[in-house]
Amino acid sequence: MDPNGGRVPTVHGWPGPVTGAGCIEHHTPLDNNGQAFDAKVSGYRSSLAVRKDQNCVNVLVGFGHVVGPQLFAQAPSLGDVWVMDIAINSDTGEPVVIELNPAHNSGLYASQPRIRMQYVHRRIRERTCAS
Repeated sequence: MDPNGGRVPTVHGWPGPVTGAGCIEHHTPLDNNGQAFDAKVSGYRSSLAVRKDQNCVNVLVGFGHVVGPQLFAQAPSLGDVWVMDIAINSDTGEPVVIELNPAHNSGLYASQPRIRMQYVHRRIRERTCAS
């Protein structure tokens, strides 16, 4: 991936991204900047070179809003809450999907787990009330 870009796993659900953080393996939710989408990124997975890049995060989250609903429709087996890893392609400079994971098989990094759980709780209540 691009050393000037970042990989941002985002917790995704309908209708769009809920929370996310750079794929910085030594970061935990305690490293979060207080925002739903933490602004810290690194150029490569396992890199210790971490920087704040709100523009990069904005591009990746915006991309998630565009492709997320399409992927949501194509991958119902992932459930209502899932994680999309996205990054900047070093050759094209465009955002790309790295992988999709069910929420139970994803890292938290410096995301906001409270926001994630509030979303899950809301979805459960919506489904329960609809029954």
